[in-house]
Amino acid sequence: MRHIGDNIRRIREAMKISQQELAERSEVSKAQISRLETGSQNNPQIQTLVAISTALGITLEETVFGEESASNAYLSEALTSLPKQDQMAIKKLIKMWVLTSQAEKMSCE
Repeated sequence: MRHIGDNIRRIREAMKISQQELAERSEVSKAQISRLETGSQNNPQIQTLVAISTALGITLEETVFGEESASNAYLSEALTSLPKQDQMAIKKLIKMWVLTSQAEKMSCE
């Protein structure tokens, strides 16, 4: 699992903003953001993570677990919100798509 600080740094850099700019947007000190990103501060307060997440325009889950986990959680939540019949149809479509993709890869090799 990625470290929280790694997630913050990766997203901040993708947005092309400095630690100073994130500090100003989140009202969290630049020093604290630096400590989080380098891993020298463990167990940050939830309020700090919420402020940073809000400033980055991401969910707390994305900050803590990374984009992939948040994306998986969203897909899981979206799927379970559908009627059972629709869930089964989507699962079948995904299986067919995966099999088709695998077959295409094999034919290209």
